[in-house]
Amino acid sequence: MLVASFFCIFVIHNSLIFIDTYLKKDSFKTNSLTYNSYGPFFYLFIDSIYISKKKDSELFENKNIKKTVSDIIKEMDNRKSLIEYYNGRGHFGQSLIEIREYSIDLLKELAIKENISVTKLKVKISTKLMLKNYRKYIKKIFKKLYDSSWLFIFLPFLMFVAGFISFLKYRSNLSQVILFVSLFSLTNHSVVYLFGRVQPRYFIYTDFILLLFIFIIFINFLKVSRD
Repeated sequence: MLVASFFCIFVIHNSLIFIDTYLKKDSFKTNSLTYNSYGPFFYLFIDSIYISKKKDSELFENKNIKKTVSDIIKEMDNRKSLIEYYNGRGHFGQSLIEIREYSIDLLKELAIKENISVTKLKVKISTKLMLKNYRKYIKKIFKKLYDSSWLFIFLPFLMFVAGFISFLKYRSNLSQVILFVSLFSLTNHSVVYLFGRVQPRYFIYTDFILLLFIFIIFINFLKVSRD
């Protein structure tokens, strides 16, 4: 029941975000091809370019795709906007802007040449680059976690471990609630780490719920102690 409740909340939460993004999206029409500014593949494409090197463009057999990918990576290399130039907090955020702005026109032109949607192009490009550099991608996720909000994820992680141990021992309702709240918070953080640049405002809802829950538990604990 707990897992089912969590799954429903997770799906509803992310569906609402997706719908909101779709309604507010900035789109460009070019010969019936649409360039979507945001969405999961937007972030995967940015990530795949960020973790790549100039030689990775050789992975593509299609000459047009190879040239476009090569041009994007070379320009980002010149601007020192790739992960090899990583210089700590804020580097990925700036690189995201650089990659996004530079690639927009190139991807639209490539989509026209290949008679394919920009989204499908992003899938094709990011899939190959990700498979080649999956270790860098995993390392990048941990860098984002450490640079952005490692302190905020540390607490729900400890709560999850404590709740899991308590659940195995006592099967109490409180341990199930702790598992639910901590898992919900960890999942929200994980989604943000995977798709996009991490900023504290993205965690305001789950962090508020988490802090409210801790406050209630703390008040009840003090009340029981006094009694």
